[in-house]
Amino acid sequence: QLEATGRSIASEEARLETVLEKQPQHLGAMMGLAALAERREDAGTLLEWLERAQDANPASVQPGLAIALHHLKEGDVLQGLAVAVNLSGRFPDNPKVLEVLARTQLLAGEETNAIRTLEQLSNQNPENHMILYLVGSAKMKSGDLVGARPAFRDAVDLKPECIEARYHLAIA
Repeated sequence: QLEATGRSIASEEARLETVLEKQPQHLGAMMGLAALAERREDAGTLLEWLERAQDANPASVQPGLAIALHHLKEGDVLQGLAVAVNLSGRFPDNPKVLEVLARTQLLAGEETNAIRTLEQLSNQNPENHMILYLVGSAKMKSGDLVGARPAFRDAVDLKPECIEARYHLAIA
């Protein structure tokens, strides 16, 4: 967007900081500054802005999700898991939080917890084939082939062209 408007990162930062001077808790401005830090590949400043946004806007899930995903991108699965667990305590029924929590649990090798989280998410979204596929994948990863098959079958029933689910159903 910056290139399309002809603005530089520095001028956009100045504009966003002006917004924060007038509205110190402005979520969009803080998230914008975090995005600019990411563009500059400044992980420290990115994390500072995300944490500041989270502290200033505790009712918003967006900064916390970004923090968890940042930790995962940086390869710090345990820190990402800690953030995701904290978020799930604050937003227990938020589908995006549950999805990030489940994916983080899988990366951390916590298949049993991931399965429980994915099943909770699947109960909220029973028509989502990808969630069912993830349930099957988590069960397969944990060695529960008998439990994985119905999840893959349900995913295929919902979306017959889901190649991943068809493949895993065939090998499960």
